Amino acid sequence: MTSGQRPPNPAELLNTPKLSDFLQWAQKNFDQIVIDCPAILPVSDTLLWGKYVPRAVFVIKYGQTNAKLAQVALDKLQKAGIKILGAVIGHYRPEGLSYGKYGYYRTYAYYNDDKK
Repeated sequence: MTSGQRPPNPAELLNTPKLSDFLQWAQKNFDQIVIDCPAILPVSDTLLWGKYVPRAVFVIKYGQTNAKLAQVALDKLQKAGIKILGAVIGHYRPEGLSYGKYGYYRTYAYYNDDKK
């Protein structure tokens, strides 16, 4: 399900009875519900989901997530009562882990030592 047009007050929508009703309906009609939330540190929306979502998977952006900031984010989730099931590394690019390219180069240089 997509979100549609962005409302002027997205965080306030998480505190409406309609969201609770919707989640109850979804739990009755689906085996699994996945909620994709924004990053934890720039906005508080994710923490507001804590009263509806008891468990989460922590997503780490490969090559950009600072270990200290990740720990701060995990602490915030745990304080909100959200159990962390595990972590996933996103935005991974396998070409960044290659050994590089090997080639043959013909380079000539002449050295003149005038200090002798």
